[in-house]
Amino acid sequence: MGRFFNREAGVVALSLLVAGLAVGLLAELRPWLVAVVSVAVVAILHWPLTITFQRWALEYYSDHGKLQRALELAIEIRESAVTRSERDKAYFDVGLVHVARGDYEKALDNLRKPVLTNQKPLTRALVEAVTGYCLAWLGRDLEKAEPLIKGAIKAAPQEPLFGYFLGLLRYKQGLLAEARSLIEKSLADEPDLKMPYPGERPFVLAQVLKGLGQAAEMTAQLEKAKAAGGRFGEMAARELGGQAA
Repeated sequence: MGRFFNREAGVVALSLLVAGLAVGLLAELRPWLVAVVSVAVVAILHWPLTITFQRWALEYYSDHGKLQRALELAIEIRESAVTRSERDKAYFDVGLVHVARGDYEKALDNLRKPVLTNQKPLTRALVEAVTGYCLAWLGRDLEKAEPLIKGAIKAAPQEPLFGYFLGLLRYKQGLLAEARSLIEKSLADEPDLKMPYPGERPFVLAQVLKGLGQAAEMTAQLEKAKAAGGRFGEMAARELGGQAA
């Protein structure tokens, strides 16, 4: 129940209390009725609105780089889950925050917990794709990562990021020409450089181009990664700094 006794739950409770007081005062109720209305509003709406607000807050924290709080909140949600479906979703959310932090090992620990047979096909494809993506970044079990990513592409061929995941895998396998083609196609289909994480695709493409001996194109991609920000942008900035030195 920790998720109902944290800062996000407190924001919801305070907002509901203020709303209840405002309603009571506008209705010109007696003071004791104002108090009753305020308490009733909090008691009735706090649970469902806290759940909704925390989902929004988790996405907000992740999108704005507040990853420590995102992780804390995601774990609180996971630990307070009541049903199996809630817990499965919470494991996935915790895993995604770990991915955003670059902790692929802990991400895998959480991604392995959901029961995928109970999930919708697209949800299952997403879990498997991210699992393959984490294995690719860790550079291990690449033979297991490939069918996971390819299966996700088959289930959702319109998702450009799954093509990037396969490109990342090809880079880790040393298949640089194919990696370049896949990553460039992903960028053409989804030009937002904040996807899946700020600066990641141009940074990885820069590494591929480096391996292919394309120095000028590599530098251009590092500049894009740097401009996108995030931890990949920071890594790109360090590489660019090293070039300048």
